[in-house]
Amino acid sequence: MDNVPEDLRKLLWEEDFLRHQTPNMHIYYSQEVISMACENGLTAIIGDGVHKLNPMNTPNRMDKGQLYVIHGVVSGGIEVPPLYAITRHKNVATYRTIFGRLREAIPDDRLKIVLDFEKGMWFKWDVRELRTTSAAEAFHSKLRKMVSRRTHPMLEELLECLQELTILALGRLLHVQDWKQSSTIFLFKKGDKEDLENCRPITRLPVLYKVFTRCILTCIRRTLDEAQPVERAGFRRKFSILDHIITCCRLIEVAREYQEALVLAFIDYKKAFDSVEPAKVRKALEEQSVEMRYSKVLNEYFSVCTTVFRPFHDDIEVSLGKGVRQGDPVSLNLFSACSESVIRNCDWSTFGIPIDGKRPIHLASQMTWC
Repeated sequence: MDNVPEDLRKLLWEEDFLRHQTPNMHIYYSQEVISMACENGLTAIIGDGVHKLNPMNTPNRMDKGQLYVIHGVVSGGIEVPPLYAITRHKNVATYRTIFGRLREAIPDDRLKIVLDFEKGMWFKWDVRELRTTSAAEAFHSKLRKMVSRRTHPMLEELLECLQELTILALGRLLHVQDWKQSSTIFLFKKGDKEDLENCRPITRLPVLYKVFTRCILTCIRRTLDEAQPVERAGFRRKFSILDHIITCCRLIEVAREYQEALVLAFIDYKKAFDSVEPAKVRKALEEQSVEMRYSKVLNEYFSVCTTVFRPFHDDIEVSLGKGVRQGDPVSLNLFSACSESVIRNCDWSTFGIPIDGKRPIHLASQMTWC
């Protein structure tokens, strides 16, 4: 800690770091970590890997910059990596430069990533990588692929990779494979009960999965809403299909008043959720500026999914190759994002009704007309 400036020797909540030292290793941890270890049964701290990565625009050409990823072993399992450190032979100027850039790149409320380097964990082994758990190896493999295209990746890009991979690692450690398995029930609507076309399939998903995707939806909902045009009130929060009903009534009144021909077409998508392809969803999220870490997490959860249904007496397991699941909190938003992407790529320059200097070509919503 000799080279660490005095004002950087504390955590954000003004708590001092404690220090444990052996001939080959220096570990820095806080009193809060010790308390948590006693309560949850922390048995070991593992340094999962050391990688050469050189942040740009740092003093003295940081040719020995390294990334450390730390896991805490709790009650026989592995927690997500809570601490990161990019270090070298440091001096005060280097500390201030990197620490200042981290503060700009990471909000203060993002507690999972510690804004300190040597204060977090400091390993001094002369090895490139410490092989530990399979989860850690997969974590490092993906990280290397994501940054291998650049010798000097921008620090913000590196942090984005870390945040995304942390979510993926958390998913694996929470047994996400169980989240990919669901059961489907059929709710009868009307008509012939023997005809499955008259039943609505509803996917029953694990509660923990629905809570997790609800959190992701909270993070991306505003971005998706801003990407929806004004014509699609039925797909936007705080709007209603009543807005479109009023618009349609007004159009009919004007057409009758001026004796103009008017054609209104109402389209009902058959098996709408089943028609969505995962590749199109990924493309739509990218076009609508959804953060890469969230789109990749959703892609991970929608890949290689299976569902079980019981048409008669035995369970039948089916692989899901496309579509979003009815009953998933995020499905409606993914479907609307995908459909908006399709509409954007069509040429509507000569179509539509002139309204207020614009030519809206559809009043899309979830409207049902009898």
